[in-house]
Amino acid sequence: MDFILENYFDGPLSCHGVVLTRSGKLRRSFRATMHGIWNTGTAPIAGSLSETFTFDNGEVLERLWQFTKTGPHAYEGAAADIKGVARLHTSGPELSMRYTLVVQVGQRTLPLSVKDVLWLTPDGYVMNKSTMYKFGIKIGELLTVIHKS
Repeated sequence: MDFILENYFDGPLSCHGVVLTRSGKLRRSFRATMHGIWNTGTAPIAGSLSETFTFDNGEVLERLWQFTKTGPHAYEGAAADIKGVARLHTSGPELSMRYTLVVQVGQRTLPLSVKDVLWLTPDGYVMNKSTMYKFGIKIGELLTVIHKS
């Protein structure tokens, strides 16, 4: 079972998750809806993934990813709150992704290094663990379960 980004993240998806502090305590929870659209008929294979997160305090965060397949197991991604290019690599049922996320904290922005690991399960769910770092120090994690709607 291979994790093929353009196959799984095509069409509507739902997501549930939690944000944890660096010590593993629950900070907040969220639900999200996603929708992917891919052009797989022409090279290079490319697509977009819109995400809308609704947090337990009512805050809503939207992100639009643009992905391009750069090799048999490699992709690049970009979004408005991502600095530079996100690098993605698949190996069997696992997808790893590294990028710099720019978050707004009060009146300033803070760049965070993010390492995502996603696992495609045999029953069609995706488990995701995002670890966020600042100056190489882990500052928090995001755990999610994603499924096709």
